[in-house]
Amino acid sequence: MPALYKRVSDIISRIDADFVAIQELDSATVRSNQVVVLNELAKQTQMHATYRASINHQGGKYGIGMLTKEKPLSTEAIPLPGKEEKRSVLILEMNKYVIYCTH
Repeated sequence: MPALYKRVSDIISRIDADFVAIQELDSATVRSNQVVVLNELAKQTQMHATYRASINHQGGKYGIGMLTKEKPLSTEAIPLPGKEEKRSVLILEMNKYVIYCTH
């Protein structure tokens, strides 16, 4: 695992968060050396990964994601309106709360 992903996963593990929302997330792009970044972080933190691609980028996808300690009960991804770069909102229903992530 590249040092950057290890550093980020170490920080996430150290703060012991119930969930982490991540924006500007590469998935199998040239820039990430075809690594699915969220899956790497999930593996290292032992958290559940949920990803939403917003755009195609450098041979892969680019979007938002969340890592959660517990598996979401349900997930929904909604594209947001606008003429600029495409954006999305990712919604996770958990046992006691709902989480939204957007960029």
